[in-house]
Order: sequence, then structure tokens, then C-alpha cells
Amino acid sequence: MEKSIGLFLCRDDLKNRFHCQSPELNNVRTAGRTDFSVQVWDVASGQRQTVFEGSAGYVMSLAFNHAGNLLACSGLEGKIRLWDADSGRRMAVHPGASWQIQFSPDDRYLMGWQDLSHYGWLEVVANREYRQLYVPCDVGFVSSPVFSPDGRILAAGSQNNIRFWDANSWQRLGSIHQPFSDQCLFNPDGRDFIGTDSFCGVRLRDMEHMSGRASSAYRLGKLHLFYGAAPIKGASFNSDGRYLAVTEPLKDRACVFDLRNPGAKIVLAPHPRVDRIALSPDGRWAATASFYDALVNVWDVHAGELLRSFKMPDRASVTFSPDGRWLAASSSQYQLWEVGTWLPKGPPTLGFQGLIANFTAFSPDGRVMARADGQKILLLETLTEKPLATLEPPGSPLVQKFQFSPDGAKLAVAQNDQQVELWDLRLIRQELAQMHLDWDLPPYPPVANAPGESPVTLEIEPDSDSPDPALGATNSAAR
Repeated sequence: MEKSIGLFLCRDDLKNRFHCQSPELNNVRTAGRTDFSVQVWDVASGQRQTVFEGSAGYVMSLAFNHAGNLLACSGLEGKIRLWDADSGRRMAVHPGASWQIQFSPDDRYLMGWQDLSHYGWLEVVANREYRQLYVPCDVGFVSSPVFSPDGRILAAGSQNNIRFWDANSWQRLGSIHQPFSDQCLFNPDGRDFIGTDSFCGVRLRDMEHMSGRASSAYRLGKLHLFYGAAPIKGASFNSDGRYLAVTEPLKDRACVFDLRNPGAKIVLAPHPRVDRIALSPDGRWAATASFYDALVNVWDVHAGELLRSFKMPDRASVTFSPDGRWLAASSSQYQLWEVGTWLPKGPPTLGFQGLIANFTAFSPDGRVMARADGQKILLLETLTEKPLATLEPPGSPLVQKFQFSPDGAKLAVAQNDQQVELWDLRLIRQELAQMHLDWDLPPYPPVANAPGESPVTLEIEPDSDSPDPALGATNSAAR
């Protein structure tokens, strides 16, 4: 039986209604709402099937492609969005708007696009190098995305949940309900997963790579409260996972735990309202910073002593290079210091000028450095700071935080519109090499996961016995 689908289109003026019909389906209509969402309904049953979210203004026009698997939306805020019509996942965003958009007969172009004085069409093509992972837009923020030690799972925290994806197939694996998770981390030894939050402190789950089953099966155990303090903001592991550092902004201090002796706690204080921290790979040094001031403090972890204080022009984020050679501070200026001597590596570099703090991440071998530049990410050779490439996603969101995968071939990025994007640098370099434009660094290691290997599955043990009734988990294996 042929299924009918209706589209509810969001306007606060219910007198204005749009009609949009999937080419494969009949009896499709739209009606207005006030929350700017687009809703798909089964007309026969009256059941809502999918909600397309993300528009920040009135919806001006909708169009299905002829295959019926893509839905385009033009919003009054000046953006055109493209969704997967089946899953509701947002596929792309592009500046521009139109009162009448439509797909070309071959579905290759979206006609009717305009942006100020420019008119034309947008080419709609599959993109293997860049993907956007869907995060519901009712969340207030997204934490820095993190990869599992083997690079197969990607996680990011939000105002309500920590979400997990298969980093190769982009499929969502499940989620954990953990409100205001400012930071989530995989232990580099692969045995633990932690999340910090503003209510309880540091929460830990055992992570198991399932034995006796396919190598792509993983399991997260029940939650354990590792360190009860509120709020906990920033967190960092050293390279082998022995040391874990967290910040306690209300106590103006950071704490470092030796996980081989969890009862031993080293306190680094004072740093007023500290909420950002980075551990050096060997666990010897810690760098702290705060959203509320421009100080970067460097500490001798084992002695618990303050070694250096650097004044940045604005609030900063901090990170150490994986080879332990450099400490990076990211503010309205970018600065590198040599670890140990703490001498600056040349003059500072101008960063993005705005309220959003800038950010730096290093590739696993430390040879490539990624820096935020507003809506773009700059890839630089660390030693010379020579530009290698510029990554510019579609649309206009600012990039905030990012991390390289363990093999350095992927870059996961959190945007300020609460979405997570994933760049495949291996594919980008392959295409650049064909044009003789690849950067002069060793190629990435071969792909570890053989073609045809089963997709990742993640079991999440529910927390029904937890004293916190808000805790819980949802789980959906990759298909």
C-alpha cells in the first residue's frame, strides 16, 4: 500500500500555508507552527513520523528531490538546509534563501537559490570528505568531541546527553543521559569512559571490547561516581591514562588523580574560577586557564607548585602537543611555548577576533596543528607554522573545539550551532595528491578496518539501580 506523508511547516501565521509533495507519495500537505520545525506526518494514520529541526526563522519554502529521499528548506534567517527525508538528519547548510526552491529533473541542482544580489542554483552532490553528525537542536552546547583509543567510536556531550557514533559509518550508536556534561573522555588505555558535569562531578563507566564476539562490539558498564564534587568543568588525561586532571571552578583549584592510587589527590591552587586544564603526555606538567580571565598557569604536578603565569590578551584554552614538546594557548592570539624552558616559540599569531574562544589541536604525532579561525579550521605544520590546508564547512556556524583521530586521518569538530562535523583528511589528501597539491608530510597509515568488517555496535548497561533517578541510557546498535 502506498504511504501518504504530510509536512507541517513552521510559521506563526497559520493563514499562510505551503504545500510540498514527495514525488513518490500522495496527499502531502503542510501547515503552520510557531516553533520553526518541519514535521512529517503519515496522513492515513495521523501519526507524526519525523521532525526536521534547526531553522532559526520562518520557513519560506520546501522541496523534495525527485527520489524522495532529500528535503530542502529555505528559512527567513537566510539559510538553506538539506535533510535526509527518512531519518530527519540534517545533511548540509548553505547561506542564501528563496521563496521558491525546487530540484532540477536530475536532482543534481537546487534551483531558485539567491544570496543578496546573487542568483542561481546549488549543486547537490554526495560528499565523502565531510559529514555532519546529527545532534538535536534543543541542546545548549556540545563538548569537545573525542575518539576512542582505536578510533572507531566518536563521543560528544551536550546539555542533556552524551552521544556516540561509529566514526567510520557515521551511524549513531546510542546515548547516555548525563546533563551538562562539559567534558567526556576515553581513557587512553581503552578501559574507561568518563564524563564531567555540573551536578555530581566525575562519572566513570567501564568500557569493554567484547571478547568472544566480533571485534566491532563494545560495551559500556554501569555508571560509577569517581569523584563527587560540583561543578566539575575541564578534564584531561595524560598519554597513558595514568593521571586524570579535573577543574573545580568554585574552589579555584584543579585536582590531579593517580588512577593507580585513586586516594592520592594533588591539588593545584589557586587559579580563580579555573575551568580548563591540560596535562602533558608524561603527566609531569599541567596548564590551567579560565573562561573568566586571561591567565595561563603552568604547574609542576608532582610538587603541586606554580611554575609560570602567562597573560594572554583574552580568555584562552590550553593543550600540550602529543610529543610533549609544545604548550599551546588559544585566545585572540595563538601562542606556543617550549615545554621545560617555557620560552615562546616566536611571536604570537593573530586569532579570530570574537567572543568565542579560539582552539588548538595537534595530530597524534605532533607534526600537524589545527587552529580555529571563525568558520574555518587552519591546518598548519607545527614546527614552521606553515599553512597546509583550510577546512571550510558549508554554512556559517563558528567552529569551537576539535580533535584528531588516533591515526590522524580524521578531524571531529564541534560547531557553535551544537552540531558535530567529521572531516576525512585521508580522502582530502588523496584528492589533493591527484592535483599535485598534497602537503609535504608522510602519508597516513593504511586503513586499519578492512572493507566488509561488521559495523560497530555499542551496548550501554542501564543505570536502573543508580540513586540518581535522572541517570539512564539509550542504546541503538548500528544497522
